[in-house]
Amino acid sequence: MNDRRFIEELVHEVSPDASVVDVTDTGGDVVVTLAGTTTVTARCEMSRSALDRAETRRGSRRRLASVLEACADATVAYVPDGRS
Repeated sequence: MNDRRFIEELVHEVSPDASVVDVTDTGGDVVVTLAGTTTVTARCEMSRSALDRAETRRGSRRRLASVLEACADATVAYVPDGRS
């Protein structure tokens, strides 16, 4: 499966409001940039081997999904509502 498509599927599972902006393979690592609904972006890195394992192993997939969920959580912008 295509890396970007696999990552997009995982992101949609763990955070439906986040979008994959970019997936860059740097050789040994894969850098993923996510955007939230407020256009805040977050970047996370994972090893190429972790991504490859996640495509075939359930436990590895859950770990990668947790990393992507934490990255997606970082795209949530706190907007003060003016209350004290």
